[in-house]
Amino acid sequence: MASAGVKAMAMGSASRGPIYLGGGTPLEVFVDLKTLKPLAITQAGQRLTDSAFKIRAAANGRVFGTWALQRSPTGVRSVVLKGNTATSFELHNSAGTVIPGPDGSVIYTGRGKCTQEARPLGDLNKNGPSYLPAVHGDFFLTVPWERPEFAPKLKPAAPQVIALHFGENKLADLPQLEVPQSIGGPNMDLDKRLHLIPDANLIITIPSSHDRLVLQRVDAWRILENSGIDYLIVNSPPRGVARKHVRLSSHR
Repeated sequence: MASAGVKAMAMGSASRGPIYLGGGTPLEVFVDLKTLKPLAITQAGQRLTDSAFKIRAAANGRVFGTWALQRSPTGVRSVVLKGNTATSFELHNSAGTVIPGPDGSVIYTGRGKCTQEARPLGDLNKNGPSYLPAVHGDFFLTVPWERPEFAPKLKPAAPQVIALHFGENKLADLPQLEVPQSIGGPNMDLDKRLHLIPDANLIITIPSSHDRLVLQRVDAWRILENSGIDYLIVNSPPRGVARKHVRLSSHR
């Protein structure tokens, strides 16, 4: 594995690995976090062949999303890791960013949502908002965009209203949020600028000046509770280790 061949890498923020390395040789390698050695993973599906691309990981580290930077369509590509097999899926479409949700079951793009197998969940509207998952749970944000294919920018003349959603339901517009005049570009995509953290009642924004973090209070749980929507939530994360003959229980 030559380091010069690695173009991008990602790992789930709430996982113990693996680290997913991608390159255009083609190169796709899963690396053990403890030993930093390649794992014996069988790969199925379309291999990563783009010379310029980006990778995002689900928080649980089991699903990865990639999109190309120098071709059209840019693609909606997912890599799903189950046991010792990594299976890739691709939708032949341009949808901007490709960001797996925390548990990897839904992929959020610049045009809508897809399954982890890169199948659209509804229409992928090229004139619609971008979708951004929360760092945990089923909350997500939509942000209005104006998008040249490879350099999207927020509409400067239109109201820049971020909306809060839960599952299939829109909960509220959030006009009080400070939104950068420009989101996106080669080094600062939407998911790097806006961070929804429901358990902290926060949205963190990095403004276009790149000189500070803007913390804005948004009580997503309270908004959900007051919405009147029926919902079922299990808040406690599953255990990463199980022992034989030991009873498992889940509580908060």
